[in-house]
Amino acid sequence: MPTTPEESIRNAMAVYATAVDDREYDRLRHIFDADTTYVLTSRTCHGVDEAIDALTAALADHPRDRHLIANTHIDVDGDRATATSDWYLVAPPVGEGWQIVQAGRYADELVHRDGRWVFARREIQIAPR
Repeated sequence: MPTTPEESIRNAMAVYATAVDDREYDRLRHIFDADTTYVLTSRTCHGVDEAIDALTAALADHPRDRHLIANTHIDVDGDRATATSDWYLVAPPVGEGWQIVQAGRYADELVHRDGRWVFARREIQIAPR
C-alpha cells in the first residue's frame, strides 16, 4: 500500500494506464469522480461517467496497446497536487515487435478526497511529430 502522497499519486497514474490498456474502465472510478475534468485531446469531459463514455467510444475499434509513463514530476501542497508525465503508447504491429506509435504528456491536477488521491483534472497532450 502506498505510504506517501507521491506514491499514491503514482499508483493512481498506473491505475489509469492499466484500466485504459485493459479496457476495464470501471476501475477509473477509483481515481476519477463526479468532479473530474478529463481532456482527451480536443474533447473535454466532466465527471467519471462522461470520461468513461468518451474512452469507450474512442477506443472501441482500437487495437490493444500499452501505455508507458516516464519523467513524472509531482508537486504536493497539502491536499492538492500537480503532476506532469511523459507517456508513450506502444503497440505490436502484425508480425513485428512492440513499437512506440504515439507520445505525449499528461498535465494533472489531483486532490486528496475521501481518503484517496483523485484526478481533479487530467489533460492529455499529444506530442507533435
